[in-house]
Amino acid sequence: MSEGGESERIAPVARPIPAARKAFAHALRDRRFVAALGACSTVADLDASGFANFTGNYLISGDRGVHAVVGGRFLRLSEVRTFGIAVRGGRLYCASSDDRYSSITRADLPAVIEPGQTLDFTEIQRSPTSKNGRYHQIGFMGDRLAVAATERNSVLLLDPEDGNTISEIRPFRDHFGDPVSGDHNHINSVSECGECLLFCAYKAGDHALLCVLHGDRVKGYRISNWGAHDICIEGRNLWHSDTFGVPAELGGDDCGYPMKNNRRVAEDFFSKPPGRVVRGISGIGGELLIGHSHKGPRSKRYDGKGSIIRLAEGSFAGEIEVPFAQVYDILRLDGKRFDEPPAVGTWEEVNAFFEETLGSCVYERELD
Repeated sequence: MSEGGESERIAPVARPIPAARKAFAHALRDRRFVAALGACSTVADLDASGFANFTGNYLISGDRGVHAVVGGRFLRLSEVRTFGIAVRGGRLYCASSDDRYSSITRADLPAVIEPGQTLDFTEIQRSPTSKNGRYHQIGFMGDRLAVAATERNSVLLLDPEDGNTISEIRPFRDHFGDPVSGDHNHINSVSECGECLLFCAYKAGDHALLCVLHGDRVKGYRISNWGAHDICIEGRNLWHSDTFGVPAELGGDDCGYPMKNNRRVAEDFFSKPPGRVVRGISGIGGELLIGHSHKGPRSKRYDGKGSIIRLAEGSFAGEIEVPFAQVYDILRLDGKRFDEPPAVGTWEEVNAFFEETLGSCVYERELD
């Protein structure tokens, strides 16, 4: 055996002082996070220019909390990092996270949101999660709150009053029929469509899936690239975000695109170098807002500024920098994503529309 061979076969033990410091830092951050979840937040006017010509009122979630565009003003509602947002009955629901926990909170929204008002947040549910497996987007499915529980590769259906789990759906199964748990497919987006729940799986092999779920049945439809976010049907238009596009190492241009019926929207703008990281889609009338998150290596994803891109009648109408790096979701203040509800709603109708738009399903299961 070569010199040092014995030690090379033994896993190194963390040095006690750095390990203790790290544990203390984690505990302190967790305490601050939990304290912020149940805190009262004061609405602040960030005096950001460029929003005056927006025709709609919106909520925007990001790594620096929840913000709102109301009457052309840019307001901060919360400073807690928030991925998913939903609104029902004048109440705001947030899926917020630090690096070790994900939480669902809620707060009543004022009838008119103005600087100086307060939002009294209440935490209704919390779960241990990892950095990459945080709760992502949320939405309503009937009277239940649907949560993209990315860490568990599942969709949680919660009681929006007390946060109790009504059911947990693990839509992906292995060859033996057992549920695939853990952050395997990175389920990150959910939306209601009639009797069905739509969800997005960031990765499934060498592509992503847009999926339809109803009762104990699920079907998945392939889209070209990894990294998909957002899923919503407006009339007979299926929207999703091709967040990163085709990576340069695979011969692509690293440009993300909003996708309507699997076709790029405003390609002339989004194809310009260095490209955009697209996540978050919502609109009213002829106005469409699209979120862009700071591009760069994962280790530096919080080092720059994100932006909100505005399209008018399908064409680029402006881009406004925001005071945070990552835009996670955009939702209208009334809780809708678009004016027009889905034109399809039954299991048969939704799947026929998906087949027409995306091609034949590539994954189908009956869930136990």
